[in-house]
Amino acid sequence: MERLTYQLPRLLSVLLILACLLLPVAASAARCLGVHLVGVPLGMAVLLLPARPYPGLEGQVYTTRVYDLEQLVIKKALQDYLSEHQAVPPVHSYRELLQLLKPGLGRFAGDPDLWAAAYLFYYHRLDTSEKQRHSIEWNSSAAGIKLSDMTESSLWLIRSDFYGFCEGLVIDSEGRVKRMTGRKALGYDDAPKAKIGIKNDRSSS
Repeated sequence: MERLTYQLPRLLSVLLILACLLLPVAASAARCLGVHLVGVPLGMAVLLLPARPYPGLEGQVYTTRVYDLEQLVIKKALQDYLSEHQAVPPVHSYRELLQLLKPGLGRFAGDPDLWAAAYLFYYHRLDTSEKQRHSIEWNSSAAGIKLSDMTESSLWLIRSDFYGFCEGLVIDSEGRVKRMTGRKALGYDDAPKAKIGIKNDRSSS
């Protein structure tokens, strides 16, 4: 009994040291378990999302960028430019055109994200910003052409292919800007290039 009493402080010291060593491990294990309990279901939920989870938002942004801006505002600003300069703007991408015509773009002129209007809205599941995957095309080969030098009856200037629906702006031989739809009228090949059909203008316009 006396021996046990003598050994008791030593045993308590050992137990205390073991507790000090094991508590951080237990706390780490608890934190790890908590992270997994939250992270694993969240990760599975993300993986179960469709590759493109925002079709409604895509349609809404497409309407703003193509109909409200391009087909109305850009069309008028482009017509004013052609009437004043009697030549196609000397730019080599639609993004450059937006900057050139910016003073005449009304409510869109002050938008700090105006550059994003040069791209068709196309989000993947983990995207949080515009990734510039599919650009609205500008006919760079027509840049700077004088209206008096036009030989074609019409020339496409802006075009986009949104899931096989092609539309854009063309000018006729009298310098009038018109909305046009259809692959042939906009200079596309007969067969769509892809489901969305647009190349990124970071490599070419």
